[in-house]
Amino acid sequence: MRLRYFQLTGKRLEDIENNISFGQLAALRFASDEELEHLVQRTLAEKLSPAQIKESIKNWTPDLMRV
Repeated sequence: MRLRYFQLTGKRLEDIENNISFGQLAALRFASDEELEHLVQRTLAEKLSPAQIKESIKNWTPDLMRV
């Protein structure tokens, strides 16, 4: 997720990780590339729950890197 966020935005996810819970981060992994940065910003601003994040995703991306 850190690499993906950096590749898409040029910003480090580590800079905001302390403000996002594991559940929120887990929910964000399903967002499409086009939606990810906006959803991260909304999550920070509105304190979205994991369920709210999932409901906000319009184009789901499967998590193919899951271990």
